[in-house]
Amino acid sequence: MLWGKGISDAYEIEIRSKNGDVKWWLISGAPRYNDSGEVVGSIGVYLDFTDRKKLEFDLYEAREQAEQSARAKEIFLANMSHEIRTPMNAILGMSNQLKKTSLNEIQHSFLNTILTATDHLMVVINDILDMSKIQAGMLSLEYIGFNLESLIYHTKQVILPKAEEKGISLNFDVEEKISRVLIGDPHRLNQILLNLLSNAIKFTERGSISLSCKLLDFTSEWQSIYISIKDTGIGMDEDFLSNLFEKFAQEDRSIARRYGGTGLGMAITKQLIDLMNGSIEVKSKKGKGTEVSMQIRFAIGLSADLPEVKETLSNSHVLNEIRILLVEDYELNRLLVRELLRQYNVHLSEASNGADAIKLLLKERFDVVLMDIQMPVMSGMEAIEIIRRDLKMDIPVIALTANAIKGENKRCLEAGMNAYISKPFSETDLVNVIAGCITPGNIHPISNSILENRPEPIPFVANQKDLFSLARFEEIAGSDPLIVKNMIDAILYELPISIEGVRKAYRNHDYAGISESVHSMKPTILTLEISTLQDTIQHLEMLKEQPLPIETVKKLLAKLEFVISQVIEKLTGKLD
Repeated sequence: MLWGKGISDAYEIEIRSKNGDVKWWLISGAPRYNDSGEVVGSIGVYLDFTDRKKLEFDLYEAREQAEQSARAKEIFLANMSHEIRTPMNAILGMSNQLKKTSLNEIQHSFLNTILTATDHLMVVINDILDMSKIQAGMLSLEYIGFNLESLIYHTKQVILPKAEEKGISLNFDVEEKISRVLIGDPHRLNQILLNLLSNAIKFTERGSISLSCKLLDFTSEWQSIYISIKDTGIGMDEDFLSNLFEKFAQEDRSIARRYGGTGLGMAITKQLIDLMNGSIEVKSKKGKGTEVSMQIRFAIGLSADLPEVKETLSNSHVLNEIRILLVEDYELNRLLVRELLRQYNVHLSEASNGADAIKLLLKERFDVVLMDIQMPVMSGMEAIEIIRRDLKMDIPVIALTANAIKGENKRCLEAGMNAYISKPFSETDLVNVIAGCITPGNIHPISNSILENRPEPIPFVANQKDLFSLARFEEIAGSDPLIVKNMIDAILYELPISIEGVRKAYRNHDYAGISESVHSMKPTILTLEISTLQDTIQHLEMLKEQPLPIETVKKLLAKLEFVISQVIEKLTGKLD
């Protein structure tokens, strides 16, 4: 004790009573001085704080258990993500491959039912995983450039078939004052809009749905955007609105039975908007429709902030004759990859775990490895460590991951993977990622004779990204240039007829006729990916419902005719 030296002190001490009980005392002491300032003794206070100490231990133990529970939840979520998405990848992939084959009417009906059911199941899975990630604090937002009008347009294209099926009209409007480039997370904003619009369609039997985007406030650095979605649907009781954003909330059981859903969509929407520092408000009356409005502030960006758009399957020809090692324990996913890559003339070897993959890599040479992450015997992460550390191989390795947890992709890259593909993946995803990892100098030819017989890549897709792209045609045609030529012939026949229909409708002041003629051209414009016309056809297609000033219509039609004439000229040159 330091009290005799004139120093105050306090400490805790554990003692045991005669009957063996543990007690905790807080002992505090201080020196006692006389009138002359000399230390003549000490003062001590002994406080029994056993109950408080016990509470402290209990709290510490509870915190440890909570942290362990959070870790267990994260592991469970990762495992469930993998276990669910891996078979879903096979189901969706094989169903889409089956759709390309010759089927009778009944088989088409069965397949469409399967695809509808799997799409619904993916919505449910994504809702559950998103909610779990939000609660665990593992969901983060991107901050990249995007064009709001383009995002709204693509969102409309996704939900348009469902609306047309029910006979519901869609009215979309984006105020021109909104900056061409905003900074934020376009993917999560798209998720919010798709969720709200899907709900509007689901709960609307007849009438219309309107979406409007307006500029509320702004500075030189940011804009506050007001987005409103109105429908003429069944509406909700005002008493239920206070519970709308609760998890698993649905107004009553009959709603769940009739319309389906998890009851998570609105809760996720609210939390995503909160993450964006925005606000959301819902107004509704039973039988009189619903209006959902949100206000979100975005930074103003520049054209340079917009992400580069990759051409679909633009480099698929580099897959010709390459050697690929597929490492995947799930047989259906191996079958799916075989089918997806069949038309690209690759040489595919397979292994069901990392250990077998290592053996094959020691025996043969490959150009790229497709590596599943979670496998028995040896996981993908263990295998990549051996490939990089022990075998000293620099072969491109692409992770096939079904783990939706934040940081999983980064973990793959840090472990030595060159790229990753998230399950479920499409043919385009798979081919583009493989092509991105392959360069001609890295390809190991199987024999000279094969190299001599290698077909030339289709010449129709080169250098057209500024005006249009034939990438989708190449995807459909495979390696058959004759099919591409026939498609071009069909377009060169149809486009002039459609343009003449637009001119005739304009001369007759027939806005409905213009809309119909433009609508007939729309599939061709989208398939050719004529990006400069996407906004133009959107405005012209809506003329029947939203008339524009005659000068505006003239400008839109002039742009349409000019761009189409260029496309026709260049397409004609492809056939010479």
